[in-house]
Amino acid sequence: TVAPNIALKLQVIVPGEISVPGSATGKSGSPTIQTAGTQFNVTVNACDDWWNIVANNPIVSVTTEDNYDYHPTAAALSSGSRLFAVNMVTANEAPGWKITAADNSALLWPFTTPVVPVQPAPATKLLIVSASLFYLPTARQASCSLQDTTRRKRNI
Repeated sequence: TVAPNIALKLQVIVPGEISVPGSATGKSGSPTIQTAGTQFNVTVNACDDWWNIVANNPIVSVTTEDNYDYHPTAAALSSGSRLFAVNMVTANEAPGWKITAADNSALLWPFTTPVVPVQPAPATKLLIVSASLFYLPTARQASCSLQDTTRRKRNI
């Protein structure tokens, strides 16, 4: 049995990836497509140089590039690992959004994932916007769009 070295960095595993301790990259697989407004879990690990999980328990914050997401509350790792629930609400299939985990005490190197594609949620509402709410004898313009559950516009 090989014991891990001291914790030096964080690692984030997203759906579609698996942890591979001892490897050069520490994981394999590719992020799978997520749906806007649907929560999913990411795993944050405290690791040594070779991606072995170390029983270090720093308080970690998880953020995403989505300006409208719901960031999980910062929390301490337990035995070097913890699940965090992420909920991105803005669709971005190409290129996608990145997720970052950072040690609040800044002792461990932060980690940023490859892009995670986020598809729009199914349309649930029809929104009609009129240029004027009052009758005018001239032509009026109106726009029509579909919205998903996160109130993001969908093309028709």
